[in-house]
Parts: sequence; C-alpha cells; structure tokens
Amino acid sequence: MQWLIGSPILPWKDMVEIFEDYPAVAVYTVNNEIEMIKTSQFMDMNNPYRVLLHPFSLKKMTLSFVKFNDLIVIPTFSERVLKTLVENKGWTALSYYEGYVFLGGYLFYPCRACYDKQEKHLSVKALSVDDEITMHLEIYNS
Repeated sequence: MQWLIGSPILPWKDMVEIFEDYPAVAVYTVNNEIEMIKTSQFMDMNNPYRVLLHPFSLKKMTLSFVKFNDLIVIPTFSERVLKTLVENKGWTALSYYEGYVFLGGYLFYPCRACYDKQEKHLSVKALSVDDEITMHLEIYNS
C-alpha cells in the first residue's frame, strides 16, 4: 500500500478492489493526493473505528475513501447534523469534544457492502446544515 502514498486518489471502484481483503480501511488525502492509509485486517471488538482519525485531522486532510464491511461512515463537523441523524433507528455516533465545544464526529449505520452509498455520503458538499441532513437522509433512503 505504500506505493499509493503521494499518488492521486483512484476511482472508488478501484479502491474497493485494492482493499477488498480488509474489513476496515480509511484513505485520507490532501489536494486529492493520498496522504495516509489506515487499515485493519481484523475488526477489533473493543474499537472497530481505529482507522478513523480525530476530526481535528480532517481540517487538514479529507476522508476520501472509507470501507467498513457492515457500516456506512459519515464524518461531520456539525453537532446538529450528528444529533439529528443519530435519532434514526440503527444509527450510532462517535463525537469529539474539547470541554463543551463540539469538534466533529462520525455517524454510522448498518449496511452490508454498500460501497456506492458510502461514496455518495463522502461526496456530500452541502451549503447548509439542513441541506446536509436532507442529502444524507436521501442517500440513506435510496
């Protein structure tokens, strides 16, 4: 995988194929070039999310590809998006705070091998919090 570092992000289907043997993968980019790849060959029962970086790192890097075999992962910097979407049945969240200040988080919902939906969630670029919520719900319900 080292050969991917510094190269442009590949098409989604190619990334799925490259990482097919890993149950958890996250690829982070800067200016569409791969900066970091985190993988897990085994789903750690205590912390299956260890491939995900603290949201502070997402201010500098972009989560451009993520694959969990049984989950969709949605990063967000909006506490309202996180709190609204986690109310859906089966959704969970991982939140990061500094004191009482929300730094960011991840939303998860179960979906087996839903790579197309995952790609759509990561491509959401909303102008408002309401738009972001609506767009993620539309993808979820599709």
